[in-house]
Amino acid sequence: MKGMRRPPVDGERGEPNGQQQQSDTEKHGGELPCAHAAVKRHLDIRVQSQILKYMLKYSLDASYRALSDPTRRAILERLSRGPASVGDLAEPLPMSLPAVHQHLKVLEEAGLMVWEKKGRVRWCRIDAKGLASAEEWILNRRALWERRLDALDAHLKRDTKQ
Repeated sequence: MKGMRRPPVDGERGEPNGQQQQSDTEKHGGELPCAHAAVKRHLDIRVQSQILKYMLKYSLDASYRALSDPTRRAILERLSRGPASVGDLAEPLPMSLPAVHQHLKVLEEAGLMVWEKKGRVRWCRIDAKGLASAEEWILNRRALWERRLDALDAHLKRDTKQ
């Protein structure tokens, strides 16, 4: 009888004598033992950290992708002076209104701009929260490089004194 397994007996792996095995939480009265709880807590923190890194990476990528285009930078420059209608934003640009609309959608999806419709006019305004992630990333890199350059400067000064 190939392919047929015999039932496990006492001392072997599997459920002893057909009884279901208890989970760790059932064995310990609904609480995980300390080691298990610490591992679970560590995994929860790791998962949360991974999710946060993923979200920041893609929102940061979207922000920089949106900022990489000179037309979108010009639109943001104009919006930094205050809200403007889509027509006002499109006026100085050498492109059609639908093309400007596409640029505005990219800015909105990146979280750099919000728009609302008032009557028949769409008004756009800059969203400072969207720029915050890009600014934070740049400031972190700047602080890192300033520390490295300060260390290099100190090293070179020690070298010249000797």
